[in-house]
Amino acid sequence: MLALPALAYSLIRRRLIGIAVFIAIFALTDSLGGYMALAVTFAAYLYICLDRLRYAGVIRFFAWTLALPIGAILLFFALAPVYEHKAGSALVREQNIIGFFSNFFGLILQRPFGFSLSGSSLTSVGDQGGYLGSNFMFYVAYVEGGVLAMIGYLVLSGSAAILAFRVILMPKGQSPAALAAFISLPAMLLFSFQRGSIFETVLLAFLYAIPMIEALGGGPARYIQRNSAKLATRDAA
Repeated sequence: MLALPALAYSLIRRRLIGIAVFIAIFALTDSLGGYMALAVTFAAYLYICLDRLRYAGVIRFFAWTLALPIGAILLFFALAPVYEHKAGSALVREQNIIGFFSNFFGLILQRPFGFSLSGSSLTSVGDQGGYLGSNFMFYVAYVEGGVLAMIGYLVLSGSAAILAFRVILMPKGQSPAALAAFISLPAMLLFSFQRGSIFETVLLAFLYAIPMIEALGGGPARYIQRNSAKLATRDAA
């Protein structure tokens, strides 16, 4: 998971050795989530590459209508054996998600403010009825902070996904580091259904936060551009 942004940067900069090394890392982990993340990242990178071609609009239309559905079907059949091979761990995560949705309203009515926390890890709440585990991060947000925390996690994840797709659709003007962050961002968010997304790592602060703020229209560069006259007057004084 943490190697994914580095792979994305290698793709943007076309560093073949880096691409080969990081693909080998994902292959050695033999992770279903890793394979899905690779597929999503490569799809985002290829879509950005289409922007440089002639008749990019027409090619992108066919990419959305033909290549994307066909690629999703092929990916499903390619990863099905991997999923069956990981029957134990896959079943646990599947039960976490299904259990959450099937008992959603009951959990909210019973514990609207989440679980009673104690100790140094979530295993300490395992004795309380209704606890499903810590593989599904939206549920973990609910366990730790209740309904409002879960809604906040959903809003934050949805906003990050929308922002990433907006940049992928219109990538012009972005730096290589920003493009690497945004083409890996959708795949990183998918890990919320497995173990944890970027919001549980230091990557949010050190890699994703600044490009996301810049893409929203703020950030240091846009501030300096908008207030260059005021800053020059202040420095002169």
